[in-house]
Amino acid sequence: MCRIPNGGIIVKPFIVPFIAGFFFASSASAYLPTPESACSSVDLRSDFILKMRNQRGISWCYAHAAADYLQYTFRLPEPISAADIAINYAGSNLSKIVTFFKKLSSKEARAEPSQTGFIIRAVKGALDSGYCPEWALPSEEWTKVHQNGKREKVELIRAILEIYSLQRDVHSGKYPFPESLPFSYEFEHIDRSGFHSILKQTSRNTILSGIRKNACSAERKPYPLSPIKTCFKLKGKKIYQRINQQLSSGMPISVDFFSGILGNLNGAKRKIDDLHTVLIYGRKYDSEKNECVYLMKNSYGEDCTQYDPKIKCEAGYLWFPESKLHPYLTSTLSITRQ
Repeated sequence: MCRIPNGGIIVKPFIVPFIAGFFFASSASAYLPTPESACSSVDLRSDFILKMRNQRGISWCYAHAAADYLQYTFRLPEPISAADIAINYAGSNLSKIVTFFKKLSSKEARAEPSQTGFIIRAVKGALDSGYCPEWALPSEEWTKVHQNGKREKVELIRAILEIYSLQRDVHSGKYPFPESLPFSYEFEHIDRSGFHSILKQTSRNTILSGIRKNACSAERKPYPLSPIKTCFKLKGKKIYQRINQQLSSGMPISVDFFSGILGNLNGAKRKIDDLHTVLIYGRKYDSEKNECVYLMKNSYGEDCTQYDPKIKCEAGYLWFPESKLHPYLTSTLSITRQ
């Protein structure tokens, strides 16, 4: 699940009011159902196919949503690396402040990479830096190469934790040469020698940035010079009007909500650690439920068994009833072409 995907903690005095704002937005807004006349069928999968990825144990949902949104917006032929976007975001001042306060109160946070994220900041950071293709810096698994040459795919969070541990050993002098490493992680532009150099020349706080730089630099491309506008909004009375206007214009929209509802459609707690970001990729009117249902592109992979059976799941895409989503919805981000 995604932890605080909107990463809105700017300085400590604003922690409480910002979080309170999310809880107020998720529960206090009056629900105005979308009429059938405003819920014509839209399925952007027929317009542009996006790769279904699985964030698994690392809470980078905001980066996956940002990568998908930008790929769709600019109609890029190859998936954008969500790992690139997340690592870039982790280097921002906003992320560093949020991570600092999280690590003060959580031993788990001190051991893990930064996992907070604010999608609009992630999008803007990506636009400034350009995009790295998924194949250059994968977002699900990294390739581990053992000393005997055997290769295996390792889930991203485990790979990162192994890299942290290996870096400590390199800094202690245990593995002074590339050949002495018990394993390395291999990327298109990083071999064993290059990997050892990155371990040696970076700190724990900069190792992922070092991998990102070396893996992506030769492949990084600027986004097309096409003017766009981004608009982030907390939930209000017109939230579904915004969502439906965006879909009617042929563009997706990202939403933030409390993810407990994915496992229990009849109700879930609003826990700040369960805030989650997805892309709304379509809609249709369900005549049996007499309401608009929205097509979510999630980042939990294609497996449908993890969701409430009452949610219609199509290889990771979820048809979500508007009335069930509303109490848990907190905010939206729209990107429009100018």
